[in-house]
Amino acid sequence: MTSELSTASLTEILVSSFAALSRGDVEGHLANCAQDIVVEFPFADPPVRIDGATALRAYLSKALSIFHFTLTIDRILAAENPGCLVVEFSSAGSVTTTGKAYANSYIGIFEFLGTKLRFQREYYNPLRAQEALRV
Repeated sequence: MTSELSTASLTEILVSSFAALSRGDVEGHLANCAQDIVVEFPFADPPVRIDGATALRAYLSKALSIFHFTLTIDRILAAENPGCLVVEFSSAGSVTTTGKAYANSYIGIFEFLGTKLRFQREYYNPLRAQEALRV
């Protein structure tokens, strides 16, 4: 697909992906991703880069078995590039291994090619995740 989708259309795709992740539905999220998706978590310790849908499936399957949360979009900011969303979002839930509450806030850059998410860079506070994981 060569035409760019509207911000509203891209937001619908992202809402669908966030709903799937909130249900722990990795395949539902991956249905919105390109096969060659790249996901980066530069503030993770150590920083993480995931290349491709197969690697993302493995990463998310493990992560969502530990973190159960609901993702909420708080604000979408205009991006200069068509096919790109800059999103403020938050999570609220718990960690299965410790029983502790987990909540965080995020800034995400989401780039789409047609209707598929092809790049995601997510900034979050890693100290909140570390605290929730600490026994």
